[in-house]
Amino acid sequence: MDEAVTAWYLLQSAQPGEDETLLAGLSPAERARLGAMRFAKRRESWLLGRAAAKRLLRSVLPGAPALQEIEIENEPEGAPYARVNGQKLPGCLSISHRAGMGLAAYCAQPAPQIGIDLEWAESADPAFLNDYLSPGEQAVARALPTAQRAQWMYLCWSAKEAALKALRIGLRADARDIELLAPAPGQQHAWTPLLARSRLPGAQDLRLWWQPREHYVLTLAALGGSQPMRMQFAPVAPSSGILGENPNP
Repeated sequence: MDEAVTAWYLLQSAQPGEDETLLAGLSPAERARLGAMRFAKRRESWLLGRAAAKRLLRSVLPGAPALQEIEIENEPEGAPYARVNGQKLPGCLSISHRAGMGLAAYCAQPAPQIGIDLEWAESADPAFLNDYLSPGEQAVARALPTAQRAQWMYLCWSAKEAALKALRIGLRADARDIELLAPAPGQQHAWTPLLARSRLPGAQDLRLWWQPREHYVLTLAALGGSQPMRMQFAPVAPSSGILGENPNP
């Protein structure tokens, strides 16, 4: 069997009074970009996602570079990447943020390409998601008890987002062209494989995993490469505002 590929990930919560600590980790260019954002909610989410990505990379890169030495930029199509002391970092970086949480994942190998997503599975009826779910996914939703229906619908949406990030095309594609085939019971702090298919070019070997975290749904997608995937939580000290967990091989 081929050697497993490790994808590190980190989930960070917004901590009261932590804004200055997060701001201190930005490079001058990142501070300028943040300052150009008009809306406070957008600023807070962007900062939380950047903080998660920087702390993740600092924890897994040799030499543990300072946060200011790690600069997160975006490709023309929107995908994030990192520079460390001006040098572009190899591998694949993915970032998500939602409802006071930031999530980041990094794979140092050139393949597979990964995408990660975080959603808040709200208790209100997420009927608006029907526009993004396939007929089969909607049929599964209708057959589920009310308490499970919202989680399934948000799981479908999150998995599509993760897959589109891995494809580097975002919402320029029809989300219904990525379809989850059946619910998979999730476990806290453990990644569960999802059965899925896609008609999108380049997604024939799509692999998906998910885990619940209280009211949140986390999903990870991988494209390309035949090696087994090992998802491992970044070893960051609890004092830095990170939700801790045990590594999950």
